[in-house]
Amino acid sequence: MSNLSDLIPAGGGQNNTDFVADGAIASGKPVILTAAGKAAEVGPVSQSSSLGAKAEFDAQEPSYVSCAYDSDTGVSVIAYGDSGNSNYGTCRVVTITGSSLTYGTVSVFDSVFCDYISISYNPTEQKMVIAYRNDGTGKGYAVLGTVSGTDITFGTPAEVSTSPNYKTTSFYDSTENKSGVLYGWDAGGSYQYPYGRVCNISGTTLTFGTAVRIESSGGEVQGRDFGVAHDVAEGKTCCLWRTAGYGRYAVATISGTDTISFGTYGNFLSEAMSESPAATYDAGTSKVVGVFAVSSDGYLHYIVGSVSGTGMSWGTEAAANALNSEYPVMAYDSSVQKEIILYAYDAGPTTAPYVFEGTVSGTTMTFSAATEVQTTDARNNMGMCFDATAGQSILGWRDSTGANGQARTYTSSGNVTNLTATNLLGIASGAILDTATGTINTWGSRNEVQTSLTIASDYYAQEDGTITTSDGGQLLGKALSATQINIKDYTG
Repeated sequence: MSNLSDLIPAGGGQNNTDFVADGAIASGKPVILTAAGKAAEVGPVSQSSSLGAKAEFDAQEPSYVSCAYDSDTGVSVIAYGDSGNSNYGTCRVVTITGSSLTYGTVSVFDSVFCDYISISYNPTEQKMVIAYRNDGTGKGYAVLGTVSGTDITFGTPAEVSTSPNYKTTSFYDSTENKSGVLYGWDAGGSYQYPYGRVCNISGTTLTFGTAVRIESSGGEVQGRDFGVAHDVAEGKTCCLWRTAGYGRYAVATISGTDTISFGTYGNFLSEAMSESPAATYDAGTSKVVGVFAVSSDGYLHYIVGSVSGTGMSWGTEAAANALNSEYPVMAYDSSVQKEIILYAYDAGPTTAPYVFEGTVSGTTMTFSAATEVQTTDARNNMGMCFDATAGQSILGWRDSTGANGQARTYTSSGNVTNLTATNLLGIASGAILDTATGTINTWGSRNEVQTSLTIASDYYAQEDGTITTSDGGQLLGKALSATQINIKDYTG
């Protein structure tokens, strides 16, 4: 022992630091350290929508662009057919820094002509599942991808069906922690009937459960792919597709290791669509949202539905905009609880990509004004995903005018938390006025101005600025009494 401080235990209240307040801070509230070195109360802050700079991911015109977020590594992967390399199936890891995109190494997942490409992420197995069609044989395949840093490696492609198959779409069931693939299967006739299979993952090896037909008769799958949304609250997956004159749906249930079943199919739209529907699950309202272009007026329309058992109930279909629109894709922005919709606006000589936001209320939606993503032609090769690490969506498309593949970030408007994984500072020991200097109890200190705490329970700072025992937030410390928290001087 060399000095008196060695006798003072961590949590003794000595780690208190004065900070200038960026905004008023209430007594006992958790605070963050701002970029300017000030203290700010944890809670929502308002942001405006914005686009990041364009960044080329492919020097040629890519086809069937698809994108998925890897929640374990905090990066995303963009998948596409590389027209500059014999349309081989290709992937690149995408990293967001600020609002800018950088890419990892170009990696080929199958050295054949690939189309109908769809990528999703399985966080249980920490694998990307890429479904696609081999244009040479007409058969569907899927392959596993593993992200490491800014690179992705692949297992051996596995055959989805033994005869021609179309409109391949991969998805993840977070209830059963299983992946699946939907596709249109041509069993020797002139129609592509809708089927589904469970994907079984073992290391980098992919096998499939029994193929199950969604419809007992009829029901040709038309367009590019399926719209798929997994309802977390119900533990079911809603599947949407386009068929002759109708918009179809069915509810999928995965059980056991390799079993998928479908409820009775129905129509969510009783008129023709010009292309495939897109779908998302809105976690804030526990609703399924479908977006699609209607042939009768050429506009984008939407519909909101609720899963119940193996069936669904739908609200009234309505227009989302009043423009000639095509090829919608969607992602759910969990930071602002909005649907982000990317589509092609057919303005005559060009079909440029636009993006806008939708907010669900009951079975209706309201929409923001659309923002032009670029002025030149994009057509039907667009993909997107929401990157939860950066709190931004990634928009990818084929630039027909520039003859290359482009992507950029989109930041949604709304209120988002200012709490990140690295900026939690401590708890205010008392009220501090805006621009005034006050004391913050930091790590190893003790905050003594709480109320109604449960002794010996761990307490966490939540994104809305509250302090609760829910471990969905960030650990602050352990309650010593009804009013005191010993701030994080231990491993909780």
